[in-house]
Amino acid sequence: MTTNVITSALYLNRELSWLAFNERGVEEAADPTTPLLERVKFVAIASSNLDEFFMVRVAGLMSEIEEGDVTPDLAGLTSAQQLPMVRERARAFMASLTPKGREGDFFGFFSLCGKSAAVLGPLIFGQVSHATGGNQRLAILTVMILFILGGVLLTRVQAGGPSIERRT
Repeated sequence: MTTNVITSALYLNRELSWLAFNERGVEEAADPTTPLLERVKFVAIASSNLDEFFMVRVAGLMSEIEEGDVTPDLAGLTSAQQLPMVRERARAFMASLTPKGREGDFFGFFSLCGKSAAVLGPLIFGQVSHATGGNQRLAILTVMILFILGGVLLTRVQAGGPSIERRT
């Protein structure tokens, strides 16, 4: 009779491995020898993966912590140990995507884009799809064009502080 012994040193943590995968995708997108459309695809995949990662996996870790689950994963880490490691790695990853000294500008840009996409994207998609008799391709194209134009406009806005001076 043989027994299988699980040694945590032989396994990688699933969440940290997922972040490393996305980092490799963004590194590939940063490679100037990669064709432009492929670079855009790598960034889009990494962005989509990170959204899902935080909505599903990080939320799952937080739920396990709230429930008091102290069961370690195959790598030997509990949810309470994983969460700070995941947050640290994700922050470092996001910081590596922004120019030094302009992190506040970019995180504000990401936040604004994410919030507007969550509200306006489905609204515009639904309206265009309805107006064109259910043509979803045209609706997707319209949403993409509008958000690209919005992103271009936002990059031209000076982000240095409040635009209205306070009176004392």
